[in-house]
Amino acid sequence: MGFPRTGSRSQTGSRRVFFSDAHLALESRESDRSVKLRRFLATLPDKDVSDLYILGDLFDFWFEYRTAIFSAYFPVLRTLARLSESGMRLHYIVGNHDYWAGTFLHDAIGFTIHKEAVALDIDGTPFYLCHGDGLNRRDYGYRAFRRIAQWKPAIALFRTIHPDLALRLGKMVSGLSRQLVNAETPGRLREAEAVRQYALRTLRDCNVDIFIAGHCHIPADERIEVNGCTKRYVNVGDWLTHFTYAELSEGHLALKRFTDQDEITEPNSTLG
Repeated sequence: MGFPRTGSRSQTGSRRVFFSDAHLALESRESDRSVKLRRFLATLPDKDVSDLYILGDLFDFWFEYRTAIFSAYFPVLRTLARLSESGMRLHYIVGNHDYWAGTFLHDAIGFTIHKEAVALDIDGTPFYLCHGDGLNRRDYGYRAFRRIAQWKPAIALFRTIHPDLALRLGKMVSGLSRQLVNAETPGRLREAEAVRQYALRTLRDCNVDIFIAGHCHIPADERIEVNGCTKRYVNVGDWLTHFTYAELSEGHLALKRFTDQDEITEPNSTLG
């Protein structure tokens, strides 16, 4: 079994960074979390990062109008656009809070948008990248919600709503989505296990050596042996409480935490 695979756009030996689930809020002013994320993003050029992969839910709610954007997101969007202009390649894999990522993020910011999970080669290593939503097979409510949210007539109808009203409705939709994926601690653990089990099956059955996901907000780094080969599942956690991300450099993948002072590599997380 295999996945359709794209060639890596990255330069051999350069750094790549992966993170997920910042859930930037729809507020009237920029949040402290947004400021911290921008500080993190500002460190990437000095580290010679060639590719940035955002594995979904950068925003707590995202919807694209043709002529308007939500102003609270502007500082982070401006920072990302500057990274793109500097030559960094930006990749966005949509999550359950940003189904409607599309032309604005592609044309104005510079993202390559992935509506589904993506398999790709990086320096000859097969990776599988996804957000992680929808992998709980028993979560029928969320699966139904996602179909409605991605239905083109529903999107067209929502676009007729004034952005200020859409902002208020977006908060409600975001809260509903969070309930449907069981954001309380027991539910989050169920989501984490659903993502983990899917990752392990993929690593065992497919031509994939490294599986990276987000969604459950719980950082993880797990190795398994498959036919004498060490494979790895990494969950990049979140930017709500953990402020974690994964960094790939010279063939080594490490799960790290960003602090106000500096970044700290998580114990035993470097993969050689």
